[in-house]
Amino acid sequence: MNYSQTKLYKYFKRSQFFYFAKVRLLNKDYKLNKKDMETSQYKSKDTIKREMDLVKRYWHCQPLHYIRYQLYSKSLSNEELLDYIPPYYHYNFHTAHMYDNIDQDKYNNKLELYKLFVERNVHTPKVIGYFKGNDFYNINDEKQAVTDLFSVLANGEKLFIKPAFGAGGTGIIVLKKKNEQIYYQTSAIRPSDLHNILNNRTTYIVQKGIIQREDFKEINPTSVNTLRAVTQWGDNGPQLKVCVMRIGRSGRDVDNSHQGGLSVQVNVNDGSLFPTATAEHGGGILERHPDTGFIFKDFTIENWADIKQHIINYAQRFPELKEIGWDVAVTSHGIEIIELNLGYGLSHLQCCCGGLRRILNIFPAK
Repeated sequence: MNYSQTKLYKYFKRSQFFYFAKVRLLNKDYKLNKKDMETSQYKSKDTIKREMDLVKRYWHCQPLHYIRYQLYSKSLSNEELLDYIPPYYHYNFHTAHMYDNIDQDKYNNKLELYKLFVERNVHTPKVIGYFKGNDFYNINDEKQAVTDLFSVLANGEKLFIKPAFGAGGTGIIVLKKKNEQIYYQTSAIRPSDLHNILNNRTTYIVQKGIIQREDFKEINPTSVNTLRAVTQWGDNGPQLKVCVMRIGRSGRDVDNSHQGGLSVQVNVNDGSLFPTATAEHGGGILERHPDTGFIFKDFTIENWADIKQHIINYAQRFPELKEIGWDVAVTSHGIEIIELNLGYGLSHLQCCCGGLRRILNIFPAK
């Protein structure tokens, strides 16, 4: 069982004392922004105190998200300040209440989720097999030789080996085949070397890399640049509420913001990109990709209406999940769902898109 579903974990996570102590001690973005707030001249100390008191009273929790989102440097009305949902409230009350009676393991475990996607006819990258301990198994749970895994790659292709319970791109291992040789990072490896790379206490799934559509490749060719799309159920079924494009950089194979990636908001009505991208963890606001020079404001996603409708159609196949964060790859053959997320990255979205209270219709309990 995933430890995050245990009662003890939930207790410590819901405790404001422990939750915010962890933020103060370990969150690098919070600590950097706090120093910036203390020395900045954006707003007076009285104004900052008034605004922090306002959001604290409204959301009934410590207002550390005011610092995390650098609201001390933004000219916002009271309503706009309150639009920034505290992650503490979102994860411990909104999503926790929504999924309290759902077995979250089968959605959080990438291997179980893949089987669920196949069962519900959701187009997704094929899982070749998985590693458990030091052994490799195919999708039918049959033990295989690691040499069999290496043989499925053609020159120029990639294999992604992902922790089954991983998040944020952490722990992903990418293998590439070039001139009939398998490479990990910059070193050629043999099948027997994988045991020194993998953590034998972690279960990994193995997927072939995705070939993204040419217009997405032009933005950044080293990673698959995916969409993070959030759907919510309403009176007329699921709707696409917010979407960002996540873009890799600096030669990395993944687009996650924790791995240095950029995020740019997508207009959910017409698929056009907003003028600027955000490098969430201290990288600033950018009008063009720092490596490729791609200008964001000039781009509209082709066939957006079809992409949007496919995401909504997939949400309809999960009626038990009223709010989903989808990771979507766009290929020449349509979209592929990499995974769905119940506890999707709220901070990531709000750093890019601003406060989402009214967009996601999330308000504190009275």
